[in-house]
Amino acid sequence: MERKTKDEKLNTVYIKEVIGAFTECPDDDNALMIFAHLIFRISKNGKAPVAIEDEMRVVWDFNPDAVPEDVFENLPEQGTTFVVCNEDGKQWMPLFTSRDEMGELAESNEVIEVPIREILERVCDDPALEGLVINPETDAFAIDRDGVRFLLERVDEFEDFADEDDE
Repeated sequence: MERKTKDEKLNTVYIKEVIGAFTECPDDDNALMIFAHLIFRISKNGKAPVAIEDEMRVVWDFNPDAVPEDVFENLPEQGTTFVVCNEDGKQWMPLFTSRDEMGELAESNEVIEVPIREILERVCDDPALEGLVINPETDAFAIDRDGVRFLLERVDEFEDFADEDDE
């Protein structure tokens, strides 16, 4: 088996592996493994690829403090990242575990690596989004907004616990 670099380990490669295990055997233990891997990756500042239409605008989407005040006369509206819709027309934020999973989005758009935490926070902040769907074109593992909030709360607890251990 090929060794992964530190960046690859902090990316989403292992999330795809546990989602594959869940697809083969959709039981509670495998679902918990997905959450455990997400918690660990988020707490270690793991990143995921995101397709965007305009790199400067996505900076505003994910980190408004990073945009100098004079860059835009009128700040752009959020919504420059892509969302996916389910059969009911409800919008979900995709989280891709690799550029390959992005398919045509990666071929025809700018792709940047964004911290997974920021993607999940966007889900919680945007009332138009129903939740998160991991690899929508293949695995399509969905977590609704309440599940995303729960996940972020567990990440915060995990980080607090890790900080206490370091003291």
